[in-house]
Amino acid sequence: MREIAQGTRQETNLTTGSKRLLVILDGTGTLRDPVSQLEGPALISRIQTSTAGVTVVPSADASMLIIEETVKSPQKQDIKDLLVAGFVTRDGRLFATWGLSAEYSATPPLLKLDGEWLSGIARSSGLVDKLPASEKPLLYLMLMNEIGEIVGLEQLRGPQIPAVESELVHTSVIRSGSRGAEPVPIAFVVEVEVE
Repeated sequence: MREIAQGTRQETNLTTGSKRLLVILDGTGTLRDPVSQLEGPALISRIQTSTAGVTVVPSADASMLIIEETVKSPQKQDIKDLLVAGFVTRDGRLFATWGLSAEYSATPPLLKLDGEWLSGIARSSGLVDKLPASEKPLLYLMLMNEIGEIVGLEQLRGPQIPAVESELVHTSVIRSGSRGAEPVPIAFVVEVEVE
């Protein structure tokens, strides 16, 4: 649900009821309120006096460097509740998402994954034999840097199976994730079937 409030576009989270200010990040690194057209110090001042969180929506022509640098500026100005549409933050670093959000378009990495092998490892652990349907398939969030190195793994669903996690972390990467022609850090979901 979107509504206009005080000349600034807001989005209401239907689950929590919290409001978020939506601002656009253009290709030059300028943050702009699409309704009032405020930008720069005037926009930052408006954001600082608001109780709403802020969601930055990067335009298609904003490079990863511009997105990262621009997001650091409001954080330096003590704006805490800041999200970037289509990205997750881990250890202070932005990762473009793929398979997590329809708001942002990144090209997924190409991995040399053998799903049957991973499924076999999971089944042989004995930890998935009696999993309820709500816990299947196993889900993992993988984090890859822009040069194609797996730099993080988070279990999203299912039991912890160290042998599967080890295989995922050591997966061969054929091509890193990208946004257009630019390689970018990326977060993506991997499913391991255990039927």
